Amino acid sequence: MVQQTSTRLTFKEVWTFPYIVEKRIAGFVREHPGVWLHAPVGVSKIGLGEFDNKVKMITLDKNPDLKPDIVCDIFKMNEEIIIQKFVEAGGFDGVISDPIWYTKDKEKTIGLSYPQRRYLSYQVRDVLKPGGWWLFNGLWNPKVKGISIKRIETPIQAFSSFRNVSLLVYCQKVNTVLT
Repeated sequence: MVQQTSTRLTFKEVWTFPYIVEKRIAGFVREHPGVWLHAPVGVSKIGLGEFDNKVKMITLDKNPDLKPDIVCDIFKMNEEIIIQKFVEAGGFDGVISDPIWYTKDKEKTIGLSYPQRRYLSYQVRDVLKPGGWWLFNGLWNPKVKGISIKRIETPIQAFSSFRNVSLLVYCQKVNTVLT
C-alpha cells in the first residue's frame, strides 16, 4: 500500500548551476565583457537578460530542445563551422563550461575518462583568445598546456548528501604557441 501524505513536493531543474553560483559567474562575466560561449548550456539561465551590450553570450548544447544558439556536442565543437568562424576572428573572450561528469554506457553510469577530460580541455582552450577566461565547473582541475588556473572555489553546501563536491575553476589562456 502506498502511503498517503499531505506533504507538497516542489521540483527544480537539474543539470544546471545552483542559483547562487550562476549569480557569481554572471558577475565575473560582467566584469570581463566580450563574446562568451556557454558550452554546454543545459537549462542554465546565465545571461538571460542580465548583461548589457558589452557582453554577448553564445549558447551551445547538443540537445536542440533546449534551443541553444549552436546545436553541437561539446566534444566536437572545434568541428562546428560557426565556432570555427569565431576562432578565425580571434576566439572567444570567455567560455563557461559545466561539462558532463558522467555518461551512460549500456545502462551503466561511468565517470568521464581522463582522456575525455583532457580532450574537452583542448577543445575549450582552442576556442579561447589569448587572455580569454574559462570558468569551469567540475570534479577535476582542467590542467592543460596554454591554460593557467588563476583561482579555485568550492561552493560549500551545508548538509550536502553528495560525496563529490564540485570545483569552480577560473582559468585563463596564457599563450597561443604550445610546445
